[in-house]
Amino acid sequence: MKVFGNRKIGARVGWSLAALALVMTALLSSSAAASTASAKKASANSSYLNIIADPAGPFADGFNPYSLSNSAYIQGSTAMIYEPLMQFNLLKVGQIYPWLATSWAWADNGTELILHTRTGVKWTDGKPFSAADVAFTFNLMKKFPALDGNGVTFLTATAPSSSEAILKFASPAYTQLFDISQVLMVPEHIWKSVPNPVEYVDDSPVGTGPYTVSSFSAQEFTFVRNANYWQKGEPKIGTLHFLAYASNPSAGLAISSGSIDWNTVFMPNFESGFVQKDPSQHFEAVYPIGNFFLCPNTAEYPFNKPVVRQAMSEAINRQQIVSEGEHGFYFADTSATGLTLPRWSSWLAPKYSGAKLSFNPGAAKKLLEKNGFKLGSNGMLKEPNGKPFSVTLVGPTPYTDWMTDAQLIVNEMQQAGIDASVSGVSVSAWTNDYVVGSYQLTFCGQFTTSDPYSMFNYMLNSALGAPVGKPATGDVERFTSAAADSALAAAAATDNHAALLKAYTTLEGLMVNDVPAIPLFNGGAWAGYTTTHATGWPSASNPYEMNDLESPWDEVVVLRLSPKK
Repeated sequence: MKVFGNRKIGARVGWSLAALALVMTALLSSSAAASTASAKKASANSSYLNIIADPAGPFADGFNPYSLSNSAYIQGSTAMIYEPLMQFNLLKVGQIYPWLATSWAWADNGTELILHTRTGVKWTDGKPFSAADVAFTFNLMKKFPALDGNGVTFLTATAPSSSEAILKFASPAYTQLFDISQVLMVPEHIWKSVPNPVEYVDDSPVGTGPYTVSSFSAQEFTFVRNANYWQKGEPKIGTLHFLAYASNPSAGLAISSGSIDWNTVFMPNFESGFVQKDPSQHFEAVYPIGNFFLCPNTAEYPFNKPVVRQAMSEAINRQQIVSEGEHGFYFADTSATGLTLPRWSSWLAPKYSGAKLSFNPGAAKKLLEKNGFKLGSNGMLKEPNGKPFSVTLVGPTPYTDWMTDAQLIVNEMQQAGIDASVSGVSVSAWTNDYVVGSYQLTFCGQFTTSDPYSMFNYMLNSALGAPVGKPATGDVERFTSAAADSALAAAAATDNHAALLKAYTTLEGLMVNDVPAIPLFNGGAWAGYTTTHATGWPSASNPYEMNDLESPWDEVVVLRLSPKK
């Protein structure tokens, strides 16, 4: 799953997005109490961090690494306990850190992945980790598909020896390496006895990670150093406090007070309310590694018409949205291909280099009129069948920046003669609508990795979609294209740059001409942090990883931090 500010959207939605948000009704007083309690406990420990990843309190106990809706996952804490085989540096294309796997190699034309697992690693109950645990983890996901939130598809997983695991695939699977890297390993000796791992709470987790659970309450949970962690001398930060807050504003008060060391909470006044209070120790970082889109439901009229989607795209002022709605935290998209530029310039097909996004409500109106829409007496367009052309953009009310974005978008659409309105709903209602396709327009998005494949695959692979009313694990806009599916299959079957560019050219053309999803802005990962208690954060001079609070990448950051002397 992938982070967008403090939004977790995308990631193959095997996620049960309908349960993405926990209860959002905790009182500010309980949140303040949690912060005070943590500060008191931390005062006796010079090696600690106070953390808020997402204002989704109160917390519910449970650390099941397959759950993408529990408190542990939403707060980015899961990989502190359960670890992956490898870690991608999302800031440096091509850099992959060996983790529980020391090395890996493709064989049999990309249909076999051989993984050499690390020796000397122990689970926190003292039992040894081995390749058998790797094979068990993947086979458990195969037996219970609801666990596969990363969309890994394979034929078999075996462990010929204690230090070698082999995954076999029906077709070349080069592009699955990133998805494989996000799978967190679980101990066979414990999970083999779990009757239903999908519903397993896992409130006493046993992992290989750098931390163990010390305490848990609805207001906070605390991790302490795993004294037997396999990376000798790590972690140097002894205690992590994850704090519960009910909303962006309530969390923002704690952040502004300087009592939070690490956060991914949206604050419209972050610069003045946090960074400028102590510029020597308070910092922010934004990473253009993900993409936000406006998703039209292409299974429903009139959004099944490309011309309607084209007009909507031209009716959006992205610069205004980024400036006023997102307060400059993100970057307006410029390419109609959906590629984040200049990050993906090497993948931009020459024939689409001039396909720029523009804001021209007059042209959008003319385009619709040219295709049968007629202007009514109220200044709004009517559909060719004479019915009012009305559009509803649904969004999650607690996400105040998105709701501002939504209002700006509908105002801009109205300039193009589109009778647009906003519907704000609860996070749980929005996530359900998003998954089952019960919407006209909504927000959507996906992380990108070492190339654009994951973004294109998530947005355009019809195999991940579903009929309206059924949960989709991708293609939430219900776009169906044989050309897209064929190009994605071709991209998945090769690691050759020229062959990939050819496949991406087809996909970019579909984005430009059919507009299955409307590019908005990119940014993807964002974090605020302090050097009050820890140093060693990623920086422009040392971009070893993004410092967003998202499993598994935030584990890399924690292990590079040192207590402030």
